[in-house]
Amino acid sequence: QIARATIVIHGHERNSFWQALDVAAKSDAISTRLAVPQVAATIYARCRHSLVPEMLTSLENLVLRGLADAKSVEVQEASGASLNIIISSSVSFEAATRLMPKFQSLLETKVPKARPTVMPQSFMDKQNADNHAHLSREECESLWNAQVMKRAHTRVRRLAKIREGQLGIGACILAFPYTIPDWVPGALVAIAQCRTRTGGATSNLFATFRQSHQDGWDRHHKWRFTTDQMD
Repeated sequence: QIARATIVIHGHERNSFWQALDVAAKSDAISTRLAVPQVAATIYARCRHSLVPEMLTSLENLVLRGLADAKSVEVQEASGASLNIIISSSVSFEAATRLMPKFQSLLETKVPKARPTVMPQSFMDKQNADNHAHLSREECESLWNAQVMKRAHTRVRRLAKIREGQLGIGACILAFPYTIPDWVPGALVAIAQCRTRTGGATSNLFATFRQSHQDGWDRHHKWRFTTDQMD
């Protein structure tokens, strides 16, 4: 609350302030991590003309760290909203052009299928054949459960990467509520074609985009899309 109410951060206070934000970003408490991107975006928007580029980069990185948070969807979504503020506040919206390639590459992250919780007989047969030993069913089930857990953790991390890409692209697109830069149609298509659904972020993106471009849609905006892109 103090950080949000601060208009100017004096030189001698900046190091401790940045350290506090950095510690908060690593907190185990979701509510603490949730506040960091909001504070960072607020300071970025208010003080961008008085802060040196290195500090602006640090604030942006704090938001990007939250966007990559694999432990909390809420932190990722809050970071997506904060990133939108940073992009809108950046000089000539340069952050959108710079970050888009990274976010688009994240959409291509491969997510393996979940393993069934019930151990198949073929797994037990393979373990005994590979180890040249006769393992009990309990021992094989223990090995199988370990693989199930490992696969589950992998899926969580990779789904978070895809969500990071989707929210990042959304933040970039929604920074242009009245215009459509050349890269926007392709970015919308990339999200539409992404086979992995990670929540309501994508559907909300299309609805918000369509609503914000309602004025002049038939006359101007829809002609920025090819026929295939529109379909």
